[in-house]
Amino acid sequence: MQIKAQAQPHTAADPGVAAIIQVVSPVVDAAGLYLEKIAVTGPKHQRVVTLSLDLPDGDADLGSAQLEEVSRAIGAALDASDPVPGAYTLEISTLGAEHELTNLRLARRALGKDVEVRIGGQVRTGILTDVTETGLSVNDDGDVTVYPFEDIESVRTVILFGKPRGSQHKGRKNK
Repeated sequence: MQIKAQAQPHTAADPGVAAIIQVVSPVVDAAGLYLEKIAVTGPKHQRVVTLSLDLPDGDADLGSAQLEEVSRAIGAALDASDPVPGAYTLEISTLGAEHELTNLRLARRALGKDVEVRIGGQVRTGILTDVTETGLSVNDDGDVTVYPFEDIESVRTVILFGKPRGSQHKGRKNK
């Protein structure tokens, strides 16, 4: 698995993304947040601009009041500079409770949370206890396993319902 040292919010090939990033980045930074992902989708006259925001570090969660406040500021900044031609819908959210850990910042923010590691065609779950430049450690009912990044197919935070924290299962998770 390719875990990147830093996230790159440029997730759309649309040339307007750079202009949007230029407008929203100062607003996001001023709010003490991190622009994790940006995408511009939809046909020309029904564009959807989607921003995923996060806290830059630590294990706290981004609250709805803070997200609402920055959403208003981002909307005002986009209205003032109009980097998206025509009408569009602006969607601003967090990555959610369950999301891929694609970079070291996200992995470090997930410390202490339940994760699902796909490795060798199997799925292992447990509590993420450590993240280094080369891999991560997961506690599965007291047994800590170190998974090198090059062996990991995917890793994501999960919410385990009806399972004790750190229990292990094999097979595919139903979504």
